[in-house]
Amino acid sequence: LIKDQPSLFDEYHDGFRSQVESWPENPVDVFVNQVKERSKRPVNAPGGLPGLQKNKKIVIADMGCGEAQFSHDISKFLTQRNGGKKRGKKQYPLDIEVHSFDLKKANERITVADIRNVPLEDNSCTIVIFCLALMGTNFLDFIKEAYRILAPRGELWIAEIKSRFSDKEGEEFTKALTLNGFFHKKTDNENKMFTRFE
Repeated sequence: LIKDQPSLFDEYHDGFRSQVESWPENPVDVFVNQVKERSKRPVNAPGGLPGLQKNKKIVIADMGCGEAQFSHDISKFLTQRNGGKKRGKKQYPLDIEVHSFDLKKANERITVADIRNVPLEDNSCTIVIFCLALMGTNFLDFIKEAYRILAPRGELWIAEIKSRFSDKEGEEFTKALTLNGFFHKKTDNENKMFTRFE
């Protein structure tokens, strides 16, 4: 559809942007803050971000990234963190690479790809994010692709609009994820508009 009618992508994202602006909290900001908070601990330590075993690099795939706001905000955070020296506080080395995928190249950060088949190696990522991106009826294909590219002990972060779930806690959804090889760590239902799953 997007190939035949590229304007559909723009219409969808314009609508999405105006809707999210009216929300008390943007889920992208929640994920960015999660990276910031967990980066206060060493990579692969309890409570720290998951990194690749060989070099502790944190590799994140943002699936269905829209305008790649997550990548932009993480890049800004890394510039501030790695550029500034805080007196008296130990800064752990942090190497984060973000891959942003969507159906249209809204800017230079984005790689055009169908998120059921992205150009990454098996076991190459430590975090995969779906931020309001599981819209397709074939969303389990996207989940299977996340499982393929995640390294052992990698994490899947999902934020979805509450109305998409038939049950209040999204238990049917988490059951589908566990059937696809994932371990359900937690569900965060505190936001009025969306539910987060890890």
